[in-house]
Amino acid sequence: MWEGTEYKSEDDAMFDKGLIHYYSSNSEICNSSILIPGIPMLSRPFLAVVYCITLIYLFLGIGIVSDIFMSAIEKVTAKTKIIKVKNEKGEVVRSKKVKIWNATVANLTLMALGSSAPEIILSILETVMNLGGCPGELGASTIVGSAAFNLLVISGVSLYAVNEDNDNDPERDNTVKKGVKKIYDMGVFSITATFSLWAYIWLFIVLQDQMVSPAEAWITFAFMFILLGLAYGADVYKGKSEAEKETGDSEMVIEYSAVDIFKELIAEKNGQTAKNEEEREKREKMKTFLKISMKTESIDKVNLEDLKKAVEGDQMISRIKYRKQVGKMLSGARQVIAKGEIIKQEHAHAKNIDEKEKNEFFGFTCLHYSVSEASGSLRIEINNKKGIACKVRVLTQDAEAIAGDDYEKVDEILEFKDKEKIKCIEVTINDDDNWEPDEDFFVQLLDANTNADLVGKDTRTRVTIIDDDKPGQICFEETKAIKAVASEK
Repeated sequence: MWEGTEYKSEDDAMFDKGLIHYYSSNSEICNSSILIPGIPMLSRPFLAVVYCITLIYLFLGIGIVSDIFMSAIEKVTAKTKIIKVKNEKGEVVRSKKVKIWNATVANLTLMALGSSAPEIILSILETVMNLGGCPGELGASTIVGSAAFNLLVISGVSLYAVNEDNDNDPERDNTVKKGVKKIYDMGVFSITATFSLWAYIWLFIVLQDQMVSPAEAWITFAFMFILLGLAYGADVYKGKSEAEKETGDSEMVIEYSAVDIFKELIAEKNGQTAKNEEEREKREKMKTFLKISMKTESIDKVNLEDLKKAVEGDQMISRIKYRKQVGKMLSGARQVIAKGEIIKQEHAHAKNIDEKEKNEFFGFTCLHYSVSEASGSLRIEINNKKGIACKVRVLTQDAEAIAGDDYEKVDEILEFKDKEKIKCIEVTINDDDNWEPDEDFFVQLLDANTNADLVGKDTRTRVTIIDDDKPGQICFEETKAIKAVASEK
């Protein structure tokens, strides 16, 4: 009790300059060495706001670290090697590029570690600090809760989220009806699903006596390797079954990376000649690969991501790119691209806008494009919704990007014929060697007679020009070391 008021709990905190005696209406006082002395005395609404801001800040930090970790996993799992495929007579019939890492093993080890790193670290810290005692709130319950959330909530939302209307992934399996979810590898799925359920059953069995013995801990640890072995076996069996079905010649295999091909052919495009015969043959091999895999010899018509897919195959862990996209979106990080990389992306589509907010006669198909400087140009699509003979004015408008410097101005009138519903304009993108932040400009639809802006959210589209130049560096022109005896004065 203090000054006539009765409190539920009290606690002492000793510091170098004195003692703080806490009284609280809560069942216990939150007092920790990481808190500023006396902070529990502040008002609860104020503390709630401070804690929320701190948590958001820490979550962003974890997101940045996870992004770096995922990039490292992507680098490790992207390693490949070229093997020689032989026939029954032992003769080499073709070359084949294969991943060094098995996709299933990578998903169950590296990806699991990357996805669950925060709760794994918390659980280890809690376990080490309370050896021989009862686990706290940050112990095994963190792992169990996270796993249950992934198994039930995330799986449920993922199944519910995809339907016939939004199942528009260009890489989807067209043999399956839209909105239908397909299990690619039933063998691996069955094994991992069985072990996911068995984990809870085993946990219930182990905790019947309210304690975990060393033998039970080692058995639990061994289950991980049993899971990896069974899943790996199922994956290898499926791979062999599919290999037996393959017929015909394989695609051309090249030992260079997609980035190497880009740098070499961009250098040639910019007028840099081959230094020797070996380099010339290297470039010819790269152009031959482009012609076979990308149907072109011109590097400026190739997207780096498409080239990576042709060189390295599908990304082993497809979740990485989505996790990285979310991390960059939350942290506000700008997209970093290689010099000369061709990028043309569509982000916001007009079909997602309510029809009442659109223009009745004309509109853009996409409302936000992003394009790299090296792309050369961008094609923008305009819809004639009525399909009748008519005309509309298209005008580019400066924002951060300036016409004549960053892009070439477009001001033209498009004339649609009867039943012609789509026309395109080509906007030229100017490339330079100077670093600058990403810049925007807009393309607006206007009435061809009055030159007034057309009304509707789909009559204006934004274009973001992504810079592909790195900032300059300050350095010494001469890098020779200078040795001199220091003065004693």
